[in-house]
Amino acid sequence: MAESTSADINPDESSPRRWWWAAFLSVLAPGLGHVYAGPLAAGIGWMVTYQLLGLYLVCHSVYWPIPRWNMHFMTIVMIGIYLATIVDSIRLCRKSAESFVPRSFNRWYVYLGLAVLTRVMTFAVALIIRAFWVESFHMPSESMADTILAGDRIFCVKLGYGPDDVRRQHVVVFRDASVSESGAPLVKRVVGLPGDVVEWQGGVFTVNGTLLDEPYVTDDPSFYKEMRGRWIGEGRVELLSDQMFVVGDHRHRSCDSRSYGPVKLSSLIGRVRNIYWSFDEESGRYRWDRVGRRIE
Repeated sequence: MAESTSADINPDESSPRRWWWAAFLSVLAPGLGHVYAGPLAAGIGWMVTYQLLGLYLVCHSVYWPIPRWNMHFMTIVMIGIYLATIVDSIRLCRKSAESFVPRSFNRWYVYLGLAVLTRVMTFAVALIIRAFWVESFHMPSESMADTILAGDRIFCVKLGYGPDDVRRQHVVVFRDASVSESGAPLVKRVVGLPGDVVEWQGGVFTVNGTLLDEPYVTDDPSFYKEMRGRWIGEGRVELLSDQMFVVGDHRHRSCDSRSYGPVKLSSLIGRVRNIYWSFDEESGRYRWDRVGRRIE
């Protein structure tokens, strides 16, 4: 009796891999197409690598000053890796041709479970990051122009930044029910800290008797002379131990502490570090030159 060889494939056991299934599964979750094509370890490796690279991209862009082009480059790398997983899974399927013999993990419920697990893990990590580390916000108005424009999307750092870390001229996000009845977060620049005496005439500030140097303010000073005596006009306040004075960089378009008074430090959410996306809603155009811009 002739012995069977490795080339003799039992048609009842073989299950040809279809490249379009591998591509579809890779689109659902990078690495899942590899699991379908056979190499379980490679598939899980792709899944973990892609998640870690996403975390690295956020960390790198928020905490370390990088050129704007570098952020574009890293985003392109993420997209490239995503596409590479699809192409590689297709390659593996075509390599196995008609001779693929399914393993114990080549079952539809395993693919479904891995896809769901990947999405759940991504969602859980995103929630943890948002709650304790970094949260993103959309700027709806021009109150912080030209530093932050309407349509900019910003990263706000929470981890390691509390009331004791606030300094003058930091751009912060806070939520104060006494200021915004809707509870919407607000983005402003800090000009006064606990114990400071803050005085202003229009949009020009002195803190403890010293004129505040604010190169980021581009408003026309003549505007404030015309507005003097109205709600934005003149004022003086001594801050309590739990208060900060916040204003917008676009002084004559900002409703801030000149209007609603100091805000509590306990309302602080975090410090704005950079712009990760920008879209001009009026013109319908992306502002690529603003992506990755640091906020100082």
